[in-house]
Amino acid sequence: MKSPLLLDIPNEFQSKRLLMRCCLPGDGTHVHEAESETYDQLKQWFGPWAKEPCTEEQTEERVRQSQFKFIDRSELVFNCYMKEDGKLAARAWFSRIEWALPKAMFGMWVRSSLQRKGLGFELALAFTLFGLEQVGFQRIELYIDPRNDASLKLFEKVGYAREGKIRNYSFDNHGVMRDYFIYSVIPADKDKLDGR
Repeated sequence: MKSPLLLDIPNEFQSKRLLMRCCLPGDGTHVHEAESETYDQLKQWFGPWAKEPCTEEQTEERVRQSQFKFIDRSELVFNCYMKEDGKLAARAWFSRIEWALPKAMFGMWVRSSLQRKGLGFELALAFTLFGLEQVGFQRIELYIDPRNDASLKLFEKVGYAREGKIRNYSFDNHGVMRDYFIYSVIPADKDKLDGR
């Protein structure tokens, strides 16, 4: 297997309204602003990193860790900016990457002031195609809390297949035991993805 460090993965790509690029030093300021705006949703649906609000300095440190992980190919994190005005609209990432297959888990969020404008769908579709076509993943998977109706509808619209349910998988950031639905997409599904 070719070393992941030798893979030529683009540092940026685009959709109709968004520019996606890997993290750079100094990005912590606008990431912190967007995360602070969207914090209640991040705490509800994401893992321990969102349990408590971060300071701007802590956010900058996470951004720099993401840059390092992009270089060593352990995670591929992108900041997503509006082409129109350069505002940070969202973040999206591939994590838990297993290069031997290769496969990854996909995650994303859109800042609260830009939700309900179709950006979530645009972002999810763009990243799914990027992962399958540019990175070469043979499987992209999602774990979605059954209570997160908006995400369930979004990824079903994109074309992800629900594979099953993991019960009592973990506690959420409020101490509630939660289940997850598992969704996936593979290269054979590309022609079924909405927007193709």
